[in-house]
Amino acid sequence: MPLSNAWATIDHAALLHNVSRVSELAPNSKIMAVIKSLGYGHGAISLAYILQRKVDAFAVARVEEGLVLRSEGITKAILVLDGLCSPEQVPLAQQHQLDVAIHHPKQLAWLETLDGPLGCWIKVDSGMSRLGLHPDQVPIGLLDQSR
Repeated sequence: MPLSNAWATIDHAALLHNVSRVSELAPNSKIMAVIKSLGYGHGAISLAYILQRKVDAFAVARVEEGLVLRSEGITKAILVLDGLCSPEQVPLAQQHQLDVAIHHPKQLAWLETLDGPLGCWIKVDSGMSRLGLHPDQVPIGLLDQSR
């Protein structure tokens, strides 16, 4: 039996309603919309346009995805969940004001070349052993800093 093509449609009104509901339930919280991997196939740019008035920030998987959103005029904070894949991405992230998740010691080493600020989120392995720095790899005092 042949497989049929499957698709999903996002109801934009329902999406906005859901974000509003989350905001009502957690009024003192900020909302970050994860639209990585092209909005899970639904178009990150169109989702960002729809959500930008309702959320505080966006999260994407790779630096390149953040650059696309910036090129389309998205000015909200953007967090790159995979962080930096090469030292060449450090100035790109800085120039386009992309925050990056740091989850590997080599990424920490690349930060030593920083010339100016870069928003960083430190991912500490809390026991699942997927991604993250072991607590012993986090420089002393780094966990005490916040924006």
